[in-house]
This record gives sequence, C-alpha cells and structure tokens, in this order.
Amino acid sequence: MKSLGLKAFALPLAGLSLMACPPAETEPVATCGDGQIQGDEACDDGNQDTDDRCLNDCTKSRCGDGFRQSAWEECDDGNLVAEDGCLNDCVANVCGDGIPNPAAEACDDGNEDPTDRCADCEKRQCGDVVFEEGETGIRPRDRVADFTVETLDGPWNYRDHVTGCDSVIILFYLPTNDYSVANWQTNPRRLLDRGPQNAHYLFISTDRRGAQTHVENQWRRFASTLNRLSEADQNAWKGRLHFVTTGLPDLGGWIAEKMAAEPAHALAIDRRQRLREIGLLRTVGSEEGRMDFLSHEAEYFNYEFNRDEALKSEDDVVDTVVALRDETAQRNHAFNLQIPANIADYDHLEIDLGLWCTDHRDDNCGEWDYIAHLNACDVPENETDPRRNQSCQQAIPASEGVEAIAAETATCNCVDPFGTVQERSQSCNESGTGFSPCNCGCGTQVARWITTYHREGRWVTNTTHLLALMQNRRELPMRLNSANSYRAEMDFRFSNKGKGARPVALKPLFSGGGYNATYNDKYEPIPFAVDADHRRVELTALITGHGHTAERENCAEFCNHTHHFAVNGGDAYVKEHPEAGDFMGCAKQIVDGVVPNQFGTWTLGRGGWCPGQDVKPWVVDLTADVRRDDSNTITYESLFRGGIYRPEPSGRGGGFGARMDLISWLVYWR
Repeated sequence: MKSLGLKAFALPLAGLSLMACPPAETEPVATCGDGQIQGDEACDDGNQDTDDRCLNDCTKSRCGDGFRQSAWEECDDGNLVAEDGCLNDCVANVCGDGIPNPAAEACDDGNEDPTDRCADCEKRQCGDVVFEEGETGIRPRDRVADFTVETLDGPWNYRDHVTGCDSVIILFYLPTNDYSVANWQTNPRRLLDRGPQNAHYLFISTDRRGAQTHVENQWRRFASTLNRLSEADQNAWKGRLHFVTTGLPDLGGWIAEKMAAEPAHALAIDRRQRLREIGLLRTVGSEEGRMDFLSHEAEYFNYEFNRDEALKSEDDVVDTVVALRDETAQRNHAFNLQIPANIADYDHLEIDLGLWCTDHRDDNCGEWDYIAHLNACDVPENETDPRRNQSCQQAIPASEGVEAIAAETATCNCVDPFGTVQERSQSCNESGTGFSPCNCGCGTQVARWITTYHREGRWVTNTTHLLALMQNRRELPMRLNSANSYRAEMDFRFSNKGKGARPVALKPLFSGGGYNATYNDKYEPIPFAVDADHRRVELTALITGHGHTAERENCAEFCNHTHHFAVNGGDAYVKEHPEAGDFMGCAKQIVDGVVPNQFGTWTLGRGGWCPGQDVKPWVVDLTADVRRDDSNTITYESLFRGGIYRPEPSGRGGGFGARMDLISWLVYWR
C-alpha cells in the first residue's frame, strides 16, 4: 500500500478549508449611467443627459440646479431667486408677470397696458405722455381740449407739445386794467432768469384791434432781454415764448369761452393737461407787477408732477387706508382710522392730505393762513359703558320759582393715545334713562399744517412716529381741524422700507408756550429709560413760532429762534430757522410743497413754517447718545441770537405777542 504523504491530502484539505470559510463578496463598483441605482446614487436612468429627471451625476433634477429640463422647465439659472431672468419655479421672468427683473426691467406692474405707469416694463418718462382724449371742460382742474393759435412765429398747436414734461402759462393783456398792465409791462429779465425752462408762455391781448401791436411790443422787450443772456439760456428759451397775434375776441376755442365765462388775468395748463388758476402776481402791499411770479406756477407744477410720480411708483409696496373724503367744505373732520391688522409689518408712514377749495376755485378757499392740526383722541376705558342704561337724574330747568336741578354726573375713565388712564366725567342724558358717553378728550396733536391764503394744496408728510400709537390697536379715533372750510381728503400710506425696526412707543417730552424771558424757566431735565431691545431712539418735534408786529424783533413768526436738545449732558442738537426774515424765504420752498402765489404775505420766510405747507417733523437719531438703562436725561431750551429772548414792544400797535408751538416726543424703535 502506497503512502500518500502530506501532498495526498493537500487538495482535499484545501477544499475542506474553502467549504468552511467562504471569502466575503466584493461590492460592485457604482457607475453612474449604467442604469442601476447603486451606492449613493439617488437615481440612474442609464444615460449621461442633463435634460431629464436624473442628472449626469445621478442626482435628481430640481428647479434651481442650473440644468434646464426642457420638458417641464422654461429656464433654470441655478438659484431660487425670483427677481431675475428665471423665477423660483423655473418659469421665465417675462414682462407683464408682475415680478420685476432688475437686470432687464425698470418696472413690472403685472399687465401689458401701454398707457399706464409701466409700459413694456419701462417706467414711463414725462416725454412718453401723449395728449389725452376724452371729456374736456373750462373749470379748474378740467382736462383741456386741443387748440391752435397764430403767433409771430406762425401757428402753435397745443397737442403737438403735450409730452408731460412741460406746462403752459397764459398771460392776458387787459389794456384798461392797472393790475394787468403792470404785469404785462414788467421787465422780463426776472422771468427769464428764474425759469423753470420747461414751460411754454403764451402772451395774448384781449384787445381786438391792438392785439398785433401789443404782442409785437412785448416781443421786443423779450428779444432785447434775451440778447443779454448767455447763448445756453437763449437756446433754452427758444421755441418757448409765443406771442399770439389774434386778439382774444377773435381767438375762438375754449380759451375764449373760458375768458367770456370767467375773466382772468392769467391761466395755466399743468403737465397733466389740466386747467389751473393762477394766483396773485405781486407781493402784498406793492403795486409793482411781477410777471416773474408766473414761473412760480410752473415750478409748482414740477413739484406736483414729481410728487405724483413718486406716489404712483410705490403703488405696489404701499398699503393705503382712506381716512377722509369730504364732499362738502367744513372745518372739523372726525374719523376712526382703521389700522391694518399687520401693523407690525410696517416701518414707515406718510399722511397724504389735500385741502381743496369748493370746485377748485381760489375764491372758495379761506382768506387767512391758520394752523391746521391732526389730533389723536382718547377712548373710554370700557368698550361697554356700565352706566349707559342706568337710571339717573336728568337736568330740569328752573320754572315758576322752582330752582333748576343739575344733571347727575359720574366719574369715568378714558385712555389717552399713550395708554395713560385719565379721569373724566359723564352726565345723565335728557330722558334720565342712562348716562351719556364718557367725555373723553381729543387734544393730542400729532401732525400740523399751515393753511394757504385763498388757495388749495396737497402735501405728503412723513409721520412715521405715529406708528407707535397704532401698535396693538384696531382703530384710532382722530380729528382734523383745518381752521378754514375745505373739502378734505386724507390717506394714510403704510409701507416697509427695510429699516430693520419699527416705532413701538412714544414718550411725550416738552411743550411750548408764550415766548419771553421766562420761557425756559419751566423746563427741567426729563429722565427716561431705554431697554436693551430698543434698536433705535429718536427725538421727533413739531416746532413753529408765531406772533408778529407787537415786538421789535418780530418774534416768533419772523425771527430765527433756535431750539437746543441735549441727551445725558452731551452736545446739543439744534433746530434753527435761517429763512425767517428772508423776504422770499417761503417762495424759495415751492420745490418742497409751498403753494405759490397766495393772496397774502406768503413769500416771507417764517420761523419753522410757511403758509400753504406741511410742518415737517424734525427728527434726530439719539441712539448713540443713550444708555441701555433708566439713567438717561434729556434737556431743552430755546435761544435767540445765542441768549434768552427778551421781548421789547415795537410801539407800532396791533399784532400778536410771541408764542412757541412746540410738541416733542421720544420715539422708541424695536
């Protein structure tokens, strides 16, 4: 028998070894595009395409991955930003979808209307405006019809010059009227120097026989003056001065119709094709003609146009609450402001106020400049009055020797706009069946305007501080006292301008009073606290000086009084009024909303205000000056020429003593 030795057992032993411990299987290598989902692959569709649901790296396609799937995506720019060429749902951003694309669109208002503010996703410029068809008229603010007049340079047609960039000013010559003659014969230099040069001026004589001669003489005055201007100014005025050779009686059209119905010394057409009145073309107390005051109207039309364009550009980002729409003229206008439910979303507030003359006629507006103010009102502490149906002693008048019996009264509580409870009273009603509502006041002034002399106006005022009074409220009762009778229109414009915080509280500070040597004596430092989460602290103040003639310095209407506020002993923040006493100080503010050519001393610069303008809140950011605790103080004083104002009688008689109308608050932002 052969011995097999160890070799004989080698293979069987090896075989036995394999059967007992088989080796581990090796994972197959994942290959994207092989059609099998393996490893970390989210998908594998067996190809290397990027135009399907599985990309070439075996991840699932999605909007925003930068690969366009043509079957269901119009675009894919690799992000989920809506305001670019591809929306966040991979639909192409196209003009008219309402989503602006700053890279390619100046605007997008969600429609394809070529006549509105955004046409073909380009903001309409003044030169894009065309002549408006439709109903026309000859009343103030009516749309005017087309007309053509013969001039020394040939026919001039209005429609051909309607662009929205220019206004039209018409000056009439009435040979028998001293006021008209004085204006017509004014040296043209001031008009040509003032501009603005985006207006057409038409000169028309009301005299049939002498019209040609009158306008030829006027042309000579202008030509002589133009020759002394720079070449640039001469070119700017070229084609803007039109001397009409036809006298008014033979002119025809709506201009003649208007003058026959309501004679005027001048008329205007604003940049929106609306007929407008022109106010007083001279300063009060002077007989000097001021043809150059015509340019005030053109300047104001520019202000109006720019204001209106700015408002319209914000239509999509501003929430407007209508507060007033008076159909008849009145002095007191009460309303309950409905506060948006999402008031916490807003960090900016404007009040848009129009005080309109009946029928938009200057003659129907009040004669004097008065303070108009908006007040926030107190409200009863209890929404339901517990004494409303409680029997009580009504008032009984005296009769036949029997003494009168006074109505029973009871105390009640009101809450002022700052949240402070105020004790008030209520009286038994006439029938004795219950008490009348609690007599809550309405004395918290929050905004201020100055009315015009015999004209109407509209102002948009930043009143962001009022947001602090609107937090956690559904409505806020308010009252506008316009002093003169107006048809008032008031809107509240809420928006978010990305300020990162919003006003949440107001702290009343200093108020004014009689302005004299003891004016400052009543002001003590006011302590205040600032919480750690207050993002900003501001000082907001309304400051206007009143009183004139009675004192030598003509304070406080026409003198430069200064107002100094200091926090924690630091340097004072100073409000001053250098325009006070400047004869044309308020005329220089037409660009900021002063209504021009009023029938009073409207041109004179005042201490903190102008007739026919809003009183803009004075706002100072105090955040860097305060400490985040309760140890802060703020001080205030008013000075005149660096010292205490000590009034001296003027000896002229009449007028009013100096008075300072001051309201100030701390505004806390969070």
